[in-house]
Amino acid sequence: MFCTIKGYDVPMPDDDCELPEGEAGIVWDAICFTVLLVQRRVFLSYYFLFVVSDLKASKILASRGAELFEAKIKKQVAVRLELEKKSVETLKK
Repeated sequence: MFCTIKGYDVPMPDDDCELPEGEAGIVWDAICFTVLLVQRRVFLSYYFLFVVSDLKASKILASRGAELFEAKIKKQVAVRLELEKKSVETLKK
């Protein structure tokens, strides 16, 4: 193996392969696998999917409500400006 970084030495591989004793073993693998199974069960449950779809629907409806509210305010402002124009015109006469 050749390294292109100066000052970095790659040690030669040993023919001996020692088992790591301080590393995580089958127990940690089983714990991780169990956690993954629980996550899968939770995230694919009907209740979780119902909550997600309900939140999406609420978001869409809230957005539409905000648009309607904004349109209502714009209409009120336009009416108010029109009334002010009419009052200014009556004062000029």
